[in-house]
Amino acid sequence: YNWTHDDSASSSTATSLLEQGFETTDLGGWSQDPYDDFDWTLQKKGSTSSALTGPSKAQEGNYYSYTESSSPNYPYKTANLLSPLLNFSGFSDVELEFSYHMYGTGMGTLALEASQTGYAGPWTKVLSLSGDQGNSWRVYTIDLSAYAGQTNVMLRFSAKTGSSYTSDISIDNIKITTVK
Repeated sequence: YNWTHDDSASSSTATSLLEQGFETTDLGGWSQDPYDDFDWTLQKKGSTSSALTGPSKAQEGNYYSYTESSSPNYPYKTANLLSPLLNFSGFSDVELEFSYHMYGTGMGTLALEASQTGYAGPWTKVLSLSGDQGNSWRVYTIDLSAYAGQTNVMLRFSAKTGSSYTSDISIDNIKITTVK
């Protein structure tokens, strides 16, 4: 699902459709899933509350979002963060970029799932990252062009804790860009 785009080969212009860095209390339509096991912490500044897991600060700016994996949120509990409904009609290419931090010996899994019919699903897993990824922020870019032209797309970041409390999963700087 990695995607690269060579702007020199086309006169198309990329348009930013959505950006979320968790810097303000306005979450731009992102929401908690009422039917998962626990909630994301949507505005975190500085370190998470446990040693040996989580970042020390946001990847950019002051705030990020994360899942606190201390008891009772482990083992193997799920927290879903839902995007607003996204309208990709009129676009040929769709790309999502986000930063993630997955540090800890008990690390679980971060999945990105997509639905073409809003919350009702069915949900398709388009990305899955598992295990300790090191104590640094990483950037992932994924091609979502399979959803270009769709009008009721919803995305969800699904974090599943691992075997212990050292499973804090963090995200920051979500960006969706489209090309006509």
